[in-house]
Amino acid sequence: MGASRLVDVRRRPRALEQADDKLATSDSFNDLTDRGAELFVGPLSDMVGQVVVGEVDPSAPRPNYVTVAQAVAANGKLRAASDGGVEIAEAASRITGHPTIFVVGQQPARTAAAPGPPAPPTSARSSVPSRR
Repeated sequence: MGASRLVDVRRRPRALEQADDKLATSDSFNDLTDRGAELFVGPLSDMVGQVVVGEVDPSAPRPNYVTVAQAVAANGKLRAASDGGVEIAEAASRITGHPTIFVVGQQPARTAAAPGPPAPPTSARSSVPSRR
């Protein structure tokens, strides 16, 4: 516990860009993030990722909990790490019967603090329990 995540899922990258543009220019949203900054250690950052495998049934009840595993691929190993992540996600779905999503992205895509060099690519796995 302690880490907070806001997830915005869209079908098309352009829809994410449009949503991010709206948030970036929203005084009320920026006020909220500024007020919340004192509650967290470190800067607000975000990640744009591409779903490589898996999906969540939008008609299913909203899950109350998710597990997230995150790792940074070693230099020159993104393809192998991604292939391994797909294999892990598929095995997790098969073994648990719960949908598992594997996402590959760049983190942070944007940071609210002073900009620095881009971070290395990351892979994240999110196992979302279904509520049947």
